[in-house]
Amino acid sequence: MEQIDQFIQKHREWELETAQRIPKKLSMKRPLLDQRKPRIVLGRFSENNSIKVMLHHLACFSDEDFFHCHDFFEMIYVYRGNCLQRFPDKEFTMREHDLLLLNPYTIHAPYTIKNEDSVFNILISKTLFERSLLSLISDNRIFSEFIINCLYQSSKSNDYLYFPANENEPVLDLVESIIIEYLEKELSYQKVMEASLVLLFAKLSRIYHKRFSSEVLENQKNTQTIVSILAYINENAPNVSLESISERFNYSTGHLSRMIHQFTGKPYSQIVQKFKIERARSYLENSELTIPEIMELSGFHSANYFYRMFKKFYLMTPNEYRSNYAAANKIEKL
Repeated sequence: MEQIDQFIQKHREWELETAQRIPKKLSMKRPLLDQRKPRIVLGRFSENNSIKVMLHHLACFSDEDFFHCHDFFEMIYVYRGNCLQRFPDKEFTMREHDLLLLNPYTIHAPYTIKNEDSVFNILISKTLFERSLLSLISDNRIFSEFIINCLYQSSKSNDYLYFPANENEPVLDLVESIIIEYLEKELSYQKVMEASLVLLFAKLSRIYHKRFSSEVLENQKNTQTIVSILAYINENAPNVSLESISERFNYSTGHLSRMIHQFTGKPYSQIVQKFKIERARSYLENSELTIPEIMELSGFHSANYFYRMFKKFYLMTPNEYRSNYAAANKIEKL
């Protein structure tokens, strides 16, 4: 598409101009990667900015690549050329128009070979899935099960979902429209991107069904039910109870506890705790509310317990987290 081509050209010119201002040797060599020390890349999303799009750097900077994992989901789209995806135990080449959805915990390193290669990374926050997208794709077993496993059972989840180009023709315009929405940033562009992702996942799921029809249809009802239950728990986390969930979904509390543990690998109490803490984190990032106000809105009644749980999840106090987040955002805007 013309808008994307123009963006790529301008971005490449900026990359080369920046490299000239900071003298360094450019190389096309294959990077030496240390899989024992993968870096963690943070998405730094906000409540109103849950999807980002980035263009992978020029191939001449490939010696800067490194093994890493994310705190977000990443969809990789090869707009033009090729891209080598390297993992600790394997590697494969993505061709033009291939799509790859990566688990946040997957250690990998992308590597382009020619400066003509153009690869886009679509970054999607985990919170977006938990708060809205997961309920919208609850009847889409391929993606909802992949997302659930990534969010709650990282040890059992697949590293990625891969869609080769020869199967992707029906969705290419949709993928590129997401990229254009982000580049142009018109009114409500984030909401348009979220809606487009739901449609994209639905169409990709149809492709997957055709490939593995008998396997993917099994237990679809159970997957849809647990996704709806998790979405309900997240939405009502401050005041939710097993009794209210039981009344809403017509299951006994005992059956609900077993079902949640079976699908997430965690007890009900830990799931609720996780949603409450993430709600508090979102308030810290996106509001000027006091800590007591955030505690109340997130469903915490004990300050000692709240501080202890927050530090367990984020390795710092709520005040430290808010300060660090504000400092990181200030640097990012410079």
